[in-house]
Amino acid sequence: MLVAVHDGGVQLLGVSGRWTLPSGHMVFIPAERSYRLAANGPVHLTLVKFTGAETVWHHTGCWATAMSTLAVEMCQFAHRWGPDRDPTDRLANRFFDTMGQLFAVWFDNKRKMWTPFGNAPDLERAIAFARDHIETASIADTAVAAGMSERTLRRRFQDELGISWREFINEIRMTEAMRLLGRGESSVTETAYAVGFNSLGAFTVAFSNYTGSTPSAYARSNARAREVRPLLAPSKTASPGAAPMGRNNQF
Repeated sequence: MLVAVHDGGVQLLGVSGRWTLPSGHMVFIPAERSYRLAANGPVHLTLVKFTGAETVWHHTGCWATAMSTLAVEMCQFAHRWGPDRDPTDRLANRFFDTMGQLFAVWFDNKRKMWTPFGNAPDLERAIAFARDHIETASIADTAVAAGMSERTLRRRFQDELGISWREFINEIRMTEAMRLLGRGESSVTETAYAVGFNSLGAFTVAFSNYTGSTPSAYARSNARAREVRPLLAPSKTASPGAAPMGRNNQF
């Protein structure tokens, strides 16, 4: 299933971790994956269900990425069909087949916006401490909070979570930066300091490497999108029980 976030923000909670999805992003959830969506406020989503035959791109886990202009337009167009549509509708069948084929293009990026769950109480403490103290968290302070040495913390992150400490802290910093800039409530400089950077230049480099866009350009893009979003009809916000569907879809 495809989950597209048009406005607001959601968290996708899976078995091994959570994805934090700001507006303008989407995630692919394989049919065999259990999940839960959570939001702290109003959110505008499109959920599109597909059969395996309609998607040529497959992955064992969820995958998130920014929405292209084409993805936004296709998600909006998909609202003309619901779960009760005629299965012989040639236009609908070809549309969802085409949309499913595009997953291989849309999700051609490394995993991002993902935070692992700890499989032990001390790792959970480490993850929670870093997330709650993102502005100042260091590996030394995080190790103390978790009750282990820095060396042990580094090793266990890599061995048990499959991610290095450096990758982890960059992930949560960039995800929070995207959220702040996407909402338009913080300047680039304020955002840089809020997520633990003392240098605006270093923040710009890190953010650009992560998103492919400078912080200023990302903020401007989201500001333009916010101006357009009120034009979206609220009645067309999809829910899991009324998502646009491909041919004979189940999830």
